[in-house]
Order: sequence, then structure tokens, then C-alpha cells
Amino acid sequence: MVLPFINNNKFTLAFADVRGYGKSKNMLGEFTVAEISQDVSGLADSLGWHQFSIVGHSMTGMAVQRIMADMPERLISVVAAVPIPASGFPVDEETFAFFESMASNDESFKGGMTALTSGRYGDTWADYKLAENRATVSADAMKAYATMWSKADFSAEVTGNQTPILIVYGAYDSEVLRENTAGATYKLWYPNLEEHICQSGHYPMTETPIDYIETVQNYLLKKHFGETPTT
Repeated sequence: MVLPFINNNKFTLAFADVRGYGKSKNMLGEFTVAEISQDVSGLADSLGWHQFSIVGHSMTGMAVQRIMADMPERLISVVAAVPIPASGFPVDEETFAFFESMASNDESFKGGMTALTSGRYGDTWADYKLAENRATVSADAMKAYATMWSKADFSAEVTGNQTPILIVYGAYDSEVLRENTAGATYKLWYPNLEEHICQSGHYPMTETPIDYIETVQNYLLKKHFGETPTT
């Protein structure tokens, strides 16, 4: 939903689907944060990109922090939208079982979509996200990634990382991922941190697309070209 608002005169974009998602739905793998980082490195090499910026959302918001640790010399800047932190998203066994069940149980998945947007939308929203997920995501990969984002912890490796990073929060996201909860941790880790809050839940690119993409683009313009947006 943000594609019509991207400034193609300024940016060359590569949209990478992690294994098990989108056009990589049938691509097998270990489904780990390290594997995502390795795949991104290989993709950048194939494009001839020695340096680049990277944008990730939710669990790939976690992955871009792994990439910060693995290849800081290649990154100009990072955008992490409503990210899982580098310390993971620890949950108890019952909650983990619920998240795993979202991969195959439709009612669980719709309940998750409602929770991640603070119940602001009705069945039409949940049905839309369900149809999108089932068409584009491997259930096996989704279950494996649940282990990744809930149990991986590489926070010690990112603490003090100098790479410029923008964290985009959703004001109506899951409470533990909001700025007033997670922000203090990111401030401790990242000395070159900027923050923005969208009036959205966990999907700002769908819920508040113009605010989200303008924020991201203005940040990248500043980091790549030193441009300051006019207001």
C-alpha cells in the first residue's frame, strides 16, 4: 500500500522475501535470523551493492538488527518498523503455543491480528490479513520463525552499534513493542537512534501508509544525500 508513494527518482529498491514468505514461499531453509542475514549479504553481493540501507518489519525488524551486527561496514542506515528486539520476545509456553497455532489455525490467526492492532478493526481486517497470509506464507516457515523471534537473543552483539537506525513504533501495537515500553532498551543499545510513532497497530505500512513511507523516505534521504525535507 506504500508503493504509490515511493520516490523512485531517488532510490533503487530491492524487495527481498525471506525464505517461506512471498515469492520465496517454497524456499526451504533453517528459518533463523542468521540465515536471513546471510541471504541478505548474498543478495547485496549479487546486485553489486557494497553499501546500502535496509528496512525490516516485525520479525525482519529483528533481522535487520542482526545484519547491523554482522556487516556494519556495509550499512548506511537501518529502519526497523515495529521490530522484535534483538533480545527476542520471550513468552511462556501457553503463549508460544498460541503463536505457533496461528500458522495453521485460522481463528488463532485472526485473534492475533486483532490483538496486534488493539482491537481497533473488525472482521474485515482480520479476514483480509488471514487471506494474505495463507496465500503467501508457508505454515512450516511461520512456525519455525516463531521460535526465532521468541527465543533468539543477540542483544550483546548490537549494544553500542554505531549504525544510524530509525525505529518506527505503532501507538496501538502490542504493548511490549510500543515506544513507552521498548524505547528505553533501544536507547541503551543504539547511540545513533531516531524514533517515530505512527498512529497504527503492528502494520503501519497498511494502517497509516503515507505517514509511514514519508517518515522512512525522509530518513533515508537524510542519511544517503543529506537532504532535509521541506515542510
